[in-house]
Amino acid sequence: MPKELLVMNNLEVKPDGSCKNLQSDNSCSIYETRPSICRVSDMQKDSGLSQLEYFQLTASVCNIWMDEDKSDYPRLDDDYADHIIDSESDD
Repeated sequence: MPKELLVMNNLEVKPDGSCKNLQSDNSCSIYETRPSICRVSDMQKDSGLSQLEYFQLTASVCNIWMDEDKSDYPRLDDDYADHIIDSESDD
């Protein structure tokens, strides 16, 4: 997510360009109270895409934003979507 979008949603940005609430294991420290911009499941349902399609699309967009920001943060790969879908099915 671009730094500007994080700031517009009252989220602080780390020096690497990632959200301050993103932990080293890619989990969110404010998950239960995260803003709507971060509620990917709601956004996915509105998109009309399958979960897998939506997460693959968002991962590619995130990678582009990180490239544009020259972020050192690790890029998301195809396993990202599988991990997110698996973790959501546990809820």
